[in-house]
Amino acid sequence: MVTALARKSTRGRCCGYSPGMRARRPLGVVLGVVLASLLPRAVAAQAPPPAGPRVILYTIGRGDDPFEKFGHTALCLRKPWRPDDDGWCFDYGTADFDDFTGLAWRFIRGQGSFRLSTDSEDKLFRDYTRSDRTIWRQVLPLTPSQAEAVRVRLFKDSGNPAWRYAYRLFDDNCATRVRDILDEVLGGRLRAATTGRPGAGLTFREHGRRGFAENPIALLMVELLLGRSGDRVADRWQAMFLPVALRDEMTKLLGVEPELIRERQGRALGEDPGWGGRGWLVLLAFFLAAPLALTLVLGRGREYALAWAVLVLVLLGSLVWLIAWASPFPEGRLNELLLVFLPLDLALPFLRPAEQRHYARVRVALLAAVSALAAVGVFVQPLWAALLVAFAPMAVLAFLPGRPAPAAPPASLSGGGEPLPPA
Repeated sequence: MVTALARKSTRGRCCGYSPGMRARRPLGVVLGVVLASLLPRAVAAQAPPPAGPRVILYTIGRGDDPFEKFGHTALCLRKPWRPDDDGWCFDYGTADFDDFTGLAWRFIRGQGSFRLSTDSEDKLFRDYTRSDRTIWRQVLPLTPSQAEAVRVRLFKDSGNPAWRYAYRLFDDNCATRVRDILDEVLGGRLRAATTGRPGAGLTFREHGRRGFAENPIALLMVELLLGRSGDRVADRWQAMFLPVALRDEMTKLLGVEPELIRERQGRALGEDPGWGGRGWLVLLAFFLAAPLALTLVLGRGREYALAWAVLVLVLLGSLVWLIAWASPFPEGRLNELLLVFLPLDLALPFLRPAEQRHYARVRVALLAAVSALAAVGVFVQPLWAALLVAFAPMAVLAFLPGRPAPAAPPASLSGGGEPLPPA
């Protein structure tokens, strides 16, 4: 090769190629053609991966813990150009559940501190398998630009360690956060297809009672502390505060069926609350009125029965009024039970019997007015069980004639002699 190049560069020595060079020319042409055909593949291999990850919606079924009664939602991202990618999941339902009292008070005050946490898709599956939850998966058919928009939003929220949001059960939770992100990247199609559209026909209170069907304390709190806005019928958009409702709406809108990848192995969780919560209130009404009626008939022990009834009524009234004062949300502030349970009942034990009867009659008249307003639809909360708790003891006190207490025996001489004559 060196000799041939020397010959080519020497003027007059040779005007052509040597026989050896003519033999190499076909091989060079072949190599050039091969390299030219491989070049586009090499460039494609070095090019950046296509924009937009694969977006996966996970819906988690209900669990045994009170915080698990409405299910859960998580969004996960996978890199489609990496088949072995484990995926990265984003969870808007993370809070410090160990500090239950503090979390509950902040929730009431509208300061519920919930954040976005991240973990691997494999760990999400293991965690919910360990807690025996049903798991559905939907790979959402989003365009690359839509999927990239989801990724940008999720990383924006997770990129700030101090980022928090005020959790609200019906309006701002793990499912509604995901719903709003998907609606945004879909150009508002999800909201347009569901807002104002009738769903299951249930109110928010009824949804709450179904979720807490097996928790009597939670059902009692739903009856007492959820105000009149909880009795609005939820349309399909609003009902997506429930993870399973979000799952079903994505199926309708995008045609992607949920894949059941893990089913709960334990007993099925009930959704029929029956008389739950309200039954306890009926029993409470009996145990407030019966002792008071008995002591009035017997003519003794009245003050103890009255103190018991007043204690319960004042505790209930203080709880309802405290939540109405502390909560910035209409669900807690606008509560029709504010006219049923009055902390003023605390004054009853300090009144004379005639004054107690007059106060009780005023209370019965107020409760009758509340009942009438509920009957004609001005009041919308299911008040009857709570009304009975206040009405039963007040009606006994107002209308049951009490037996006079036995008179004290007259004073006598010591030693059992005759009574002293009047002065």
